[in-house]
Amino acid sequence: MTTARADSPPNGIDYPHQQPTGRFSNGLNFPDLIAEALGLESPLPFLNPDLKGKKLLAGANFASAGIGVLNDTGFQFGSMNGECADEPQEAAKMFNPKLFDLVDELNRDIGEDVFISANAFSLKMDMIEKPEQYGFKTSKVACCGQGMYNGLGMCTEMSNLCSNRDEYVFWDPYHPTEKALRIMVKKLMDASTDHIRPMNLSTMMAVDAVAAADRAIY
Repeated sequence: MTTARADSPPNGIDYPHQQPTGRFSNGLNFPDLIAEALGLESPLPFLNPDLKGKKLLAGANFASAGIGVLNDTGFQFGSMNGECADEPQEAAKMFNPKLFDLVDELNRDIGEDVFISANAFSLKMDMIEKPEQYGFKTSKVACCGQGMYNGLGMCTEMSNLCSNRDEYVFWDPYHPTEKALRIMVKKLMDASTDHIRPMNLSTMMAVDAVAAADRAIY
């Protein structure tokens, strides 16, 4: 159970209808943008009753606010100098390579590359460490929040709100802005296996196209 919610403004301020959608974002989120890059509709939440038939073939979004591998996922980890907190950073560094190994093992058991895993941690660290190179003003201050660095609590109508979301790596204390996520998805299209395994999204689309052509012939 979590009290984290994103169904009130200013969440969704840059979404097409400029209304909150439940996404912890100023606009589109990671699943939206991956689907967009693949030419698919945005995946529906897995509990949505409309998720059936052709909509299910576009995928399902299993994200749930504040829920994770650890019981204390979502706990206020906000560092006094604006840097990322060391403990969860180190945990992510250890977890992601092991997830790659698990995905490789599952694919070997099945006999084909069914599962793909992306290391979002490594993809965004370069933006966090060198935000100016990506056109951002800062990665230490969130666009929406309160307290030091806007790093406390959730983004609500009572929060401080930046005027230009494209200048910030982070929308709130935890979630990247749509601009930052777009950069990450673009990387996923062509990334090496250091960041996405067993193949990047461009390769996956090419493999699917070949498979579809073979099915059409036979």
